[in-house]
Amino acid sequence: MYKRILYQFVILLGLVVLVSPLAQAQSLGFSPVAIAGFGDPHNSYAWSMAWFKGKLYVGTNRDLLALKAFEGLPLPFSPWPVTIPPSIFVPDMDLRAQIWCYTPETSIWEMVYQPPVITVDTPQGEEQIARDTGYRGMTVFKERDGTEALYITTSMAAGVGALILRTTDGRTFDVVSVPGLIPGLPEGDITSIRSLKEFKGKLYTTPVGSKGSGNLTEVRTIFESEDPARGIWRPVSEPGFGDNWNLSIFEIATFNGYLYAGTLNPETGFQIWKTDATGERPYTWTRVIRFGAERGPLNESALSMQVFNGY
Repeated sequence: MYKRILYQFVILLGLVVLVSPLAQAQSLGFSPVAIAGFGDPHNSYAWSMAWFKGKLYVGTNRDLLALKAFEGLPLPFSPWPVTIPPSIFVPDMDLRAQIWCYTPETSIWEMVYQPPVITVDTPQGEEQIARDTGYRGMTVFKERDGTEALYITTSMAAGVGALILRTTDGRTFDVVSVPGLIPGLPEGDITSIRSLKEFKGKLYTTPVGSKGSGNLTEVRTIFESEDPARGIWRPVSEPGFGDNWNLSIFEIATFNGYLYAGTLNPETGFQIWKTDATGERPYTWTRVIRFGAERGPLNESALSMQVFNGY
């Protein structure tokens, strides 16, 4: 594959790093190709990444520590390490996430997308805010008619629900889901959608956020779509795999003929489940790791999973 032959990229906080295979073999050297949030320090994370049509696409999220302050989480910062504006609304904060595109032949980055500002109802009246404050997942999916499209999952600070975006040209990004992913859900039940993975010709995703938390959700289920361009998603797992302490299904991956899922469980430690995604929905899932890989709540979340060299 083009991306594997030329170079690999790694996502860090506000930084995209190029890893040369030759340098890996010689000295494990790293060279930055984008720094300081693409020149905008309000880009807290390079949060998602995918190769599409010979270019690298990266989605950011915005002002994460400021948003955590508004959530009121008991984090050990005194003083708080960033300035906290009066509110999360425009014009106090520009929370519009960004999608950047890297052309390897020219080593040039270009910002290709920012979301619109929307109006939301608050106890103080109508306020304006960015529709998307982060792009948390990104993957290429070949649709039933052969169209290759890039799909992106969103995160939000306020509004009715997270979304899924789609582009076929890397320049025009269309919303292809209802707010919150599933029609009829109460407002705010899904405020963040994370992983996106293709498996057996279908696309799978995981809600991970609800109002007040970017990583905990009331909808602890994996969803499947045969036609994500039409925004039709169906649940394919029991909520939390039957464990009420699985507070979100945080990550998914494909390996050796199975779809794998990792949970966030602060009580007994993360779990890993797998399915071959056949038969009636919800599919049969088998637990393969429990108790945080025997470290209990010291390992509360399966944060990410990646296949490498057959492992």
